[in-house]
Amino acid sequence: MNSIVYFGFVSNYTKFLFSEVTYEGQYKESVYKYRVIGKEAVLKIYHFLKENYPEDEKLADDSPLKALDPAGSKNFYMAYFIVNTIMLVLGGIIFIFIFENSIILATDKEKYLIPFVSICIITLSLFVIVPYDIMAYFFLLIFALCLFHYLQKNKCIWLILGGISVLVGTLNRETSALSISLIATLCVFKYGISKRSYN
Repeated sequence: MNSIVYFGFVSNYTKFLFSEVTYEGQYKESVYKYRVIGKEAVLKIYHFLKENYPEDEKLADDSPLKALDPAGSKNFYMAYFIVNTIMLVLGGIIFIFIFENSIILATDKEKYLIPFVSICIITLSLFVIVPYDIMAYFFLLIFALCLFHYLQKNKCIWLILGGISVLVGTLNRETSALSISLIATLCVFKYGISKRSYN
């Protein structure tokens, strides 16, 4: 699925970000400098690829990426692909674990269909190739898994692990704050919205 997104078409939005110099220039400025984990993961994979596959450093003259970043590197683009694909696969596994929780009422077919459709939607709706979006979904799913385990087993360790996943996820992208809205939604479903419910 990820291959379709990365090799089936090219996003016109992400420009001048397929070489190390331009990438560093973009992701060391503004809000991007706080999105550390995804940025560093792409750089680590890129350096590994550059060292082991130096022949893939230059883009082919007919590559569509050449129009987006003339100084771009095939290895750098592959680093984006590898990081995001690993995170997508891990997110899919976490999705399956979430649906194995007894709190979620779903048929056996739904337990596999919902994660599959969700992964397809996440993948096919990627408009911009960045190092942190898919990883952000992964951290949100880790938090959801911890939260559902906490609600099922009522053990604080799951709440602590969920908090850690939010903290680590925030180093990837600030959307980890969406985890708070998940807690609020589950509390409303479990306890209702009357004032008496929370006393």
